[in-house]
Amino acid sequence: MKWFKKNSLISAKKTFKEPNTITLLIMMILICSALTYVLPAGVYDRVIDPSTKREIAVAGTYHFVERNPITIFELFKSIPLGFANAQSIVFFTLIIGGAFRIINATGAIEKGLSTVVKKTAGRENIIIPVLMFVFGLGGVTIGMAEEGLVFIPMIVSLCFALGYDSIVATAIVFVGSGAGYAAGMLNPYTVGVAHGLTGLPMFSGIKLRAVVFAVLIVLSIIYVMRYAKKIKLNPENSLMYGIEDHSSSNCLNSMDDSEGNMTNKQKTVLFILSIGLLIIAIGVFKFGFYMVELGAVFLMIGVASGFIGGLKPDRMVDEFVNGAKDLLYAALVIGVARSMLIVLESGRIIDTIVNGMAGLIQGLQPTISAYLIFVVQSLISIIIPSSSGQAGVTIPITAPIGDLVGLTRQTIVLTFQFADAFSNLLTPTSGVLMAVIAMNKISWKKWAKFFLPLFILWNAAALIFITVAVAINYGPF
Repeated sequence: MKWFKKNSLISAKKTFKEPNTITLLIMMILICSALTYVLPAGVYDRVIDPSTKREIAVAGTYHFVERNPITIFELFKSIPLGFANAQSIVFFTLIIGGAFRIINATGAIEKGLSTVVKKTAGRENIIIPVLMFVFGLGGVTIGMAEEGLVFIPMIVSLCFALGYDSIVATAIVFVGSGAGYAAGMLNPYTVGVAHGLTGLPMFSGIKLRAVVFAVLIVLSIIYVMRYAKKIKLNPENSLMYGIEDHSSSNCLNSMDDSEGNMTNKQKTVLFILSIGLLIIAIGVFKFGFYMVELGAVFLMIGVASGFIGGLKPDRMVDEFVNGAKDLLYAALVIGVARSMLIVLESGRIIDTIVNGMAGLIQGLQPTISAYLIFVVQSLISIIIPSSSGQAGVTIPITAPIGDLVGLTRQTIVLTFQFADAFSNLLTPTSGVLMAVIAMNKISWKKWAKFFLPLFILWNAAALIFITVAVAINYGPF
């Protein structure tokens, strides 16, 4: 009998196959659809906030409305609606793939990486902390999230050349920017919106948030460097071992064997790329560039690089199409992930979920209430991954609750920014996360296995900062 059980378990392990990303998302959409038959439908009254011009929920106005359970036709309709709702980032992803493929076809990236690898030989570890800090600054200032997609292909190529894997590359960009996003010192999407909704002075409380950034980015750099060192010493330790070849010897040798030095054309291509990325940074921070503008700039970079790199128009078109094909799966993931929100909104149960969670918080000791608000916000982040969207729904509700239980509104904002940023680096409902890991053929299970220990460390740090915020009456109010 023991032999039978043992061999049954072995057989089950061999036959079990983890569902791919889109299958996982469809399963979650089905669950959300089923919930529209179980949970009562309800909504909060909403008004336009005069200071932020955003629609916000009015605390204390939740009321039941007529049920609208999702029919089979509406279930299928949610998929194209999801794509329509996320069209800007879907097309942005395809344009990135196509434009980068044109740039790559000039040989400039390979020669540039070869130069970097040679100059950092024996000092590769400095690249991880420097890049993560830079992306962290992007998160802490301009709220870098989707914008990080632009850098993924280049960072993946660099990491492969240095003997790391695509998980390290993904972590450099998105864990680095995520740490900054969570600290939110000048983040317009979390702290900016939340401060507008609570009446707090814009970006007040910045000193504590600076300490938050320092702690989160240091924790993140140490964690990623430990993983990178482990797979550098033994590639079999990589979670992607057998899926991709990130052997440093293979990558470095192929670069060392490349004929000749970088040509003037290739140097010019890298210069154009650098100027383009600088324009993107300035555009996002100064002029509010988003997906359409970023896509246009990156398309210009690709076209200019192709002509200067000596590619004929037909070759450029072929490279663009093939590059877009490479990211087609990632684009599909984004659309399907957004469909989940469509289902919850159509079924009128988002506000029901928010109201139920808010009811758990009232009547408790302030520190415990703050912890619970953080937990509730984290759960809400799963169904509302949009930072500004979640702020519009939850902050008008949690801020008055904080007033009742003795929590400052600044503390309420702190719990929100932590919950939103942390969850969006782990939850499968985050379209950006799922797009990034799909781009690099990383399954959600493998990403979760890598990121979960750091996620726990981040949450532990968050609880400490929340405790401090309650103790010092974090303000101004």
